[in-house]
Amino acid sequence: MVKDFKLKPSSVMLPIEIVPETKRIRTRKKARKTIHDIVLETAQRISKKEDQAVFSAKDLYIQALEKHPELNKKSFNAYVMSSAPEHTSWKHFRTKKEFLTYLGKGKYRLKTA
Repeated sequence: MVKDFKLKPSSVMLPIEIVPETKRIRTRKKARKTIHDIVLETAQRISKKEDQAVFSAKDLYIQALEKHPELNKKSFNAYVMSSAPEHTSWKHFRTKKEFLTYLGKGKYRLKTA
């Protein structure tokens, strides 16, 4: 026979401090712009400088880095391709936008309405 057998509890209670509603700190950041929004904004900025401006994805990326240094180059270039329906890779993207015109050899232009 077993004497003085003690079972360990299956769960452990931890002390939790309850913070009143008025003292909670919001950690959520402001809503960020999507990469498509950044591509469009940058293309519009370049097009304002020159009428019918022609630019590459690299030109857009360099301009966008000034305001958004956290951008990933490969992701940004993919979003540029997904913004131009004339690009041969456009069909492979789920998030298809149509605000750029692909001119060939890596050159783009902002679509005019």
